[in-house]
Amino acid sequence: MPEVFIKKLQSQESGYSGDKPNQRGKYILIPKGALSLFPVLSKEILNDTKIIKSTFLNGHSVGLNLVYNNAKYFPCMKRKHNEVRLYRNVFLDGDLNLDRNIIFIAVKLDDGEYAFDSILPNDSEYDLFDKLSSECMEKGLLHSSEITETSRINSLFTIKSEADILNNDDIIKATNKIFNKTEKEYKKARVQQPAMVGDKAAIFSSLIKSQNDFAKYLRLIYDNKCAIRGTSLITDNHAGLDAAHIQADTHGGPLLPSNGLLLSSDLHKCFDQGYLGLSNDNRVVIRSDVPKTSELYKYEGVVIKPIEGYEMCAPFHAYSEFHRNEHSI
Repeated sequence: MPEVFIKKLQSQESGYSGDKPNQRGKYILIPKGALSLFPVLSKEILNDTKIIKSTFLNGHSVGLNLVYNNAKYFPCMKRKHNEVRLYRNVFLDGDLNLDRNIIFIAVKLDDGEYAFDSILPNDSEYDLFDKLSSECMEKGLLHSSEITETSRINSLFTIKSEADILNNDDIIKATNKIFNKTEKEYKKARVQQPAMVGDKAAIFSSLIKSQNDFAKYLRLIYDNKCAIRGTSLITDNHAGLDAAHIQADTHGGPLLPSNGLLLSSDLHKCFDQGYLGLSNDNRVVIRSDVPKTSELYKYEGVVIKPIEGYEMCAPFHAYSEFHRNEHSI
C-alpha cells in the first residue's frame, strides 16, 4: 500500500529565530516513524548522506541531500545529534513556496524517486491537510487509502506513470525532466540568497549575482592567495584555488565574500567534508576525530584575514557557526 509523508513545516525548519527569517539553514526534519519512506543511512558513517531525486507537479526535478546527523554515535563529537534531515535548497523552496506553516507532502514512486507537493495556507484544502499532518506525526506515515477526502495525493503517484504511458521523448522531457543536476550545473544556477542579520558584507548582495561574481570577489579580497596557507602556486594567479562556501548554497548560504574562503583545492575538500572549520573569531579549528599526526594540524589556529580595506568581508560568525554545527566541529 503506497505511503504518504505529510508535515507542517515549523519555524526552525524554515530558518527563523523568533520571527526573524533566514537566521539559519533550512531543512525538513524526518520523524523516526517516517524514515522507512527514505533511503537507509548508516550509523557507522558520520553525517551519512544520500542524494534523492524528486519531481513536482509542474514537471520540474531536483536533487536534495538527505543527511543523518548522527554525532551521538561518535564519542569524540561534542554535539550529540541523532536526527535525519532533508536539506532544502532554492530550487525546492522556489517551486513549492516553502516556508513555516506550509504543509509539505512526499510520496515514493515505483522507480525509487520521489514526488513532492505543498499546501499553502490560502489553499482550499489547507485545513484538511493540516489535520492529516497531525495524524501523520502520530503514525509516522499515512497509507494513501486513508486519504479519501482529496485526489491530490493520487496526482503525485501518477506523475511518472503518465509520462511512461505517453512514451514520447519530447513530452516526457517537457513534463518530467530527468534529474541531471550535477554539482557543476548547480554552481552555474546559484543565485543570491538573503544574508544573515548583522552581516556587514550584505551591502554586496546587489553586486554579486552568480558563482562567478562570488569567486571574483574572493580572489580580490584574498589577493589570489589561499586564505589559510597564504600562498599561491603561481604569483598573482588563482590557479589551483577554489571559491569555497562556508554555509553551503544548498543550505541557504548567500553569495557573499563573508560566506566564502579562497582555498587550495585540497583544503577546500577538507573544509567541505568538515575536517576543519572556523571559530567565531576566524581561527582555523580542526575536528576532534582527525588524527593528531595529520598534516592538517599545522594550520590549526591560523587567523583568516582579508587584505587591508576589506576587513568587513572577513568570514561572518553566523556562517562559520552553521558550518561547525553541520559537521560537529
